[in-house]
Amino acid sequence: MGRKGIMIVEDEVIPANYVMELLQMHNHTVVGIAKDFDTGFRLFNETNPELILCDIRIEGSRTGIDLARELRTKGLFKLIYLTAFGDEAMLRAAQETKPDQYLLKPYSDEQLLASVKLTLLEGGLDTDAFNLQQKVNQLSQRELDIVRQLVNGLDSNQIAAKLFISKNTVDTHRRNILLKLDFSNTMELVIHVLKHNVLL
Repeated sequence: MGRKGIMIVEDEVIPANYVMELLQMHNHTVVGIAKDFDTGFRLFNETNPELILCDIRIEGSRTGIDLARELRTKGLFKLIYLTAFGDEAMLRAAQETKPDQYLLKPYSDEQLLASVKLTLLEGGLDTDAFNLQQKVNQLSQRELDIVRQLVNGLDSNQIAAKLFISKNTVDTHRRNILLKLDFSNTMELVIHVLKHNVLL
C-alpha cells in the first residue's frame, strides 16, 4: 500500500484539531490524531501515512521520539518534530530518528504550512544544510568554539569559565553568531547544527 496523508501526534486536543483543520483547509489529507504512543502506533499501522507531525512531549511515559524510533522499524515516512523546548540529550535522541525538520513552538500557520510543503514536495532541508555550512565557514575560531559549547548545553557563564574569557565577551559573540547564521535564538541554532551535523 502506498503512503498517503499526514498523521498528527499531539496530546493537546485544541492545538491538534487546529493543525488538522489548517492542513485540511490547504488540501492536505489528515489520516488522524494520536495523543500517545499506543494510539500513534496503531494509527500508523492502519493508515501508513507519508508524513508524521510529532510533538516530542506526549501523554504517557513514552515520548514522541520513542514513537518515531519504533515506527522507523515499521515503514518509511517523513517526520517533522514539534517542540517548545529541549536539551542536548533530547535533541540527539530526536536526531537518531532522522527527522526531516523541526518546528519550534510557537510557530505561525505560515511556518507550519511551509514546512509541510517543503518536506512533502522537496524532500527536506538539503539546500538549507549547504547554506548553513557556508555561513558556519565564515565564523571565527572563537565563534566556532562558542557554538560547540552551546551545542554541548553550556550557558554563557560556563562557556566563559571554560574558555577563560568574560561573560560579556561570550554574550557579544553569541549575538554576532546568531546574526551571522541568521537564527533568532540559541535553541534554533542548536537544532540546526545537530540536524545537519555541522561542527560535529
